[in-house]
Amino acid sequence: MRSGGRTLKNVSGYDFTRLAWRSRGRLALVTGFILKLLPRPTQAPVLAYARPTPAEAAELARLVLLNRLAPEALRLVWDETGETRLLVWLTGFPEEVAARETALAALAGGRPDARHDDGFAFWRDHGRRWLSEPLRPLVFLGARRDLLAWAATRPAPRADFDLGGGRAILIPNPGNDPAPTAAAHRLWPDGFRSSGPVYERLKAGLDPRRVFYG
Repeated sequence: MRSGGRTLKNVSGYDFTRLAWRSRGRLALVTGFILKLLPRPTQAPVLAYARPTPAEAAELARLVLLNRLAPEALRLVWDETGETRLLVWLTGFPEEVAARETALAALAGGRPDARHDDGFAFWRDHGRRWLSEPLRPLVFLGARRDLLAWAATRPAPRADFDLGGGRAILIPNPGNDPAPTAAAHRLWPDGFRSSGPVYERLKAGLDPRRVFYG
């Protein structure tokens, strides 16, 4: 089967392209795909908003999502020192980025604590810094609002939450087994696993003989 098309809004009904892609081989095997390349945005700043607690940073993230500011990336980060930051990556034309920065300032009650003009370089360095240290990736399976509520409780001494896709990377306390916490909050180690009643019904209908794994 083929899905997708040249236009963006031709996905009436189920979007089988994203469904098959996110299933990671559980519903179908992807044998080929076509990518559309977009020009590099003229502006791509990362705005860092420091907050005293994860709860306050999570609330600001909720407002960003609620007001549909469409950031390229939205991450909630804190380290063992207790510093909590919300990182908002904006991309686009200068006028568009400036308008969203103004809207963000109104939501945050002021300008960001730091502004990194080259977002591409920022994320490259950010990833190197986090991935250079031992960590156990855990994936949160649930609604984004549940992830925000859970993140506000500061469940780990150090964490990097990707609020765009609903995924979380946590670094637990050394020597502590995070398995009980993972089970309580529906976290899975080492990768994404699709789940949910709608997904399972679709899988049962599309793959009744369970040819694909999972």
